[in-house]
Amino acid sequence: MDAEEALRIVQELGQEAETALVGRDWERALEIADQLERLQHVALYEVRARALWGQGRRSEALLGLAEGLRRVPRHGPMWLLLGALQAEAERFEEAEASLRNAMRCPEADPAAIGYQFALLRLREGRVEEALALLEPLEELPTPALDLEPLLLRARILGQLGRHAEGVELVDRVLERSPPIAEGPEAVRFAALLVERAKARWLGAGDREGALEDARAALALSPQREGELEWLAGLGPG
Repeated sequence: MDAEEALRIVQELGQEAETALVGRDWERALEIADQLERLQHVALYEVRARALWGQGRRSEALLGLAEGLRRVPRHGPMWLLLGALQAEAERFEEAEASLRNAMRCPEADPAAIGYQFALLRLREGRVEEALALLEPLEELPTPALDLEPLLLRARILGQLGRHAEGVELVDRVLERSPPIAEGPEAVRFAALLVERAKARWLGAGDREGALEDARAALALSPQREGELEWLAGLGPG
């Protein structure tokens, strides 16, 4: 197998892995990690850690990332994932150190690191700091638009009762990037529409707008039906 063919296979496996992880198909993701290991590609550590974490095997996930970082100490994405998982486990000081290590790596992604710092601050109860870290991420050019930070910001605004701001945020996102109908991004767009449905109803009592967003979200991601049970009282949907 030549280098070009190997790169093509790794890219395809990476796409398959992301689809499996977003769809919570942990076993398939672990199979892909094994394939990446046979190809001796370091992406195996991230895929395997995310799948193990999804299965609740947290210690194995963290140990696997530590092993990967011993192999490639300046691997920014692995430090980033390690910090994210440590924050989720409420190991805040370790998470802070890992994210700062990610910042020092050659391929550091400021937007992704900023998002993880925002999640860390949110978990620490520093909500306004989290919002401040998320706000600049909306200004990324459309090709680099990442829905996760925007979705998190919409959720925080909803929790704070700032529903009008939440509606405006989702409006801006959808103006810049119309919903994608399939794949992992469709799930994220559906989540954004769920947040706008809540904001429209709770903020302005906009029944029709809330139902419209709910129908659009279900069309993109039928599994979100459970999140929209509260809309049942608004009338036929």
